[in-house]
Amino acid sequence: MNNNKKATKRALLTSVMALVMCVVMLVGTTFAWFTDTASTAVNKIVAGNLDVDIVDENNNSLDGGSLSFIKAGAGTDAEAAILWEPGATFFTQGFKIVNKGNLALKYKVVVSGTTGDAKLLKAIEFAVVTEKTKEATEALAEKGNLLLNGASAPEAENVYYYLRGHMKEDAGNEYKNLTLDGISITVYATQYTHEFDSFDDQYDANAGKDTAYYTLAEFNGLTKIPDGVKTVYVDLGGKSLQNGLTIGNADIADHYQYGEWNSDVAPAGYPHKTSIDNYTTHDGDKVRYIYSTGKPSVNVILTGSVLGAGDTGNFNAGVVTLQVPDAANVVFDKVTFGAGQMAMSMWTESHVQSMTVAHRVASVTFDGCTFNGNWIQNGAFGADEMVVKNCTFNKYENTAGINSDGFNNKNNSNPIWIQNMGQCNVTIEGCTVNAVRPIKLWEGTASGTVTIKNNTFNMSNFADATGDDAYKNVAIMFCGTKEQVKLGNVEITGNTVTGNATGFICFYNNSTQYPSMNTSATFKLSGNTLNGVKESVLWKTATEWTPTYVTK
Repeated sequence: MNNNKKATKRALLTSVMALVMCVVMLVGTTFAWFTDTASTAVNKIVAGNLDVDIVDENNNSLDGGSLSFIKAGAGTDAEAAILWEPGATFFTQGFKIVNKGNLALKYKVVVSGTTGDAKLLKAIEFAVVTEKTKEATEALAEKGNLLLNGASAPEAENVYYYLRGHMKEDAGNEYKNLTLDGISITVYATQYTHEFDSFDDQYDANAGKDTAYYTLAEFNGLTKIPDGVKTVYVDLGGKSLQNGLTIGNADIADHYQYGEWNSDVAPAGYPHKTSIDNYTTHDGDKVRYIYSTGKPSVNVILTGSVLGAGDTGNFNAGVVTLQVPDAANVVFDKVTFGAGQMAMSMWTESHVQSMTVAHRVASVTFDGCTFNGNWIQNGAFGADEMVVKNCTFNKYENTAGINSDGFNNKNNSNPIWIQNMGQCNVTIEGCTVNAVRPIKLWEGTASGTVTIKNNTFNMSNFADATGDDAYKNVAIMFCGTKEQVKLGNVEITGNTVTGNATGFICFYNNSTQYPSMNTSATFKLSGNTLNGVKESVLWKTATEWTPTYVTK
C-alpha cells in the first residue's frame, strides 16, 4: 500500500515538473504568425534647371560673345568700319532672350558699362529697342517672364531687340578721336511662380525679392538698403577713376562711436562692438572701444567696367572708395579695369570724438576681372579677406617717366603692388598674369594668411632693362621688415611659370627685410611647374636664396 502511495506521488511530481518545463518552453517560443511585406519606389528626384540665354538671329548663344553695330551698305570689312559723327544712328544685330532650362523664370535686363573715353558717353545715347527706326522706339521692358523652354509667349521669346546708338547733333569738336567700347547687355534671372508643388505655384513667390539691381548713380543715391534685400547688383557704367570713384554713401554705410573708458556698455544707437584691435585707444591703464551701428550684411556685386586714371607717378593712382556696411561682402564680377593705376580704399569717418577712423568690410573679391593697368596703393586694404580668382592681368607698362627723386615709374608696372596692407587674409587663385614685374602684396606692415595656387605667370622683361632692373621680372615678391610683417600660414602650390623670369618668388635683398612668420605658422612651397626658372631668389639679383622657414 505504502509502495503504491509512493509511486503515485512520484508520478504526480513528474507530471508537475513536466508541466512546468512545457510552460517554460512555451514562453521562450516564437509563434509563426502569417506575415507579408510591401514596398513602393519613390520616383527619381531631379532638380530643376534655371537657364537663361541671349541668342542672335541664328539662335546662336551670345553669352561671352559680342554684338556689333552695323553700317548700311557695307560690303567689305573696311567699309563696315563705324565712324560716329553728330546725327549718326547705328544699330547692332538683333538678339532675343530665351529660356533654355526647364523652369519658368523672371528676368531683368541691364545695359552695362564701357571702357574707353567716358566723356564720349555724354554725346552718344544708347537704348534697347524693338524696331530699327531713326526715331527712338519703344524700349525693351526692364523686366519680363519666360515660361518653359519652347512654351513661352510669343511676345516674350520670339521678338528680336536691338541696341540703338545715336550721336547727338550738337556734339562738338571736343569728342573727336575719342573711343568707346565694352558696352554689354546682361540678363539676370530667378525663379518665377509657374510650377506647382503639393499645394500651389506660390512657393517661389518671393524668389528674387532679396535681390536688387541699380546703376551706380541709383545705388549712390539710396538713403538705405531696402529691408530684406541681401544682394545688390551695381553697374559701374564705365566711370573714370581720374578723380576717384565712390561706391555707396554715408547713409547706407555704418557709423562709429567710442564707448566710455573701461566700459563695455554700448553707446545709444551703436549696438555692435567692433573686434578690430586697431580701433582701441589706450590711456595708461584705461581703454575704450569703438562701437558701430551694426547694419546687416549685404552682398554688393559690382559689374561693368571702370576707366583707368592713366599712367601716374609712384602711388598716385585713381582711387575706388567703398562706402558700404562694414559687414558687406563686395564682389567685382567680371569687371574690366582700364589702363593706368588703380587703388582701393575704405571710407574714413572724420568726427568720431575728434578722431578720424577708417572703416573695414568683411571681404572684397575680384572674380573673373580683367586688369589692363596695375593695382597700386600704400595703406591698409581695409578688408578682413581679399580673394582674386579667375582674373586676367594684361601686361602693363607705366609710361609716367621719372619722378623728381629719380624713381623710374617704369618699375611700378606690377600687376598688384600694395604697401602696408595691414591685417588681411589673401587668396590668389586660377589667374593668368602677364607681367614684367612681380605681384607685391606684403611690402611694409602686413599680417594674415596667404594662398597662391593654380595661377599661370607669363613673364617677360623690358627690352631696355639694364643693371638690377634686368632681374625684377619675378612672379611673386615677399618683402617687409621682419619685425613688422608677421604672416600667417602661406601656401604656394599648383602654379606655372612661363616665358622669361629671373625667379618664381623673391625676397628682399637685405636679410632684415624679409617677412617673419607668426608662431606655429608655416610657409609651404610645392607642386609648382617652373619650366627651368629658379624657385626663389634675392630681389634685384639672380642669386638663389630661401628663408629657413620655407618648406617644400
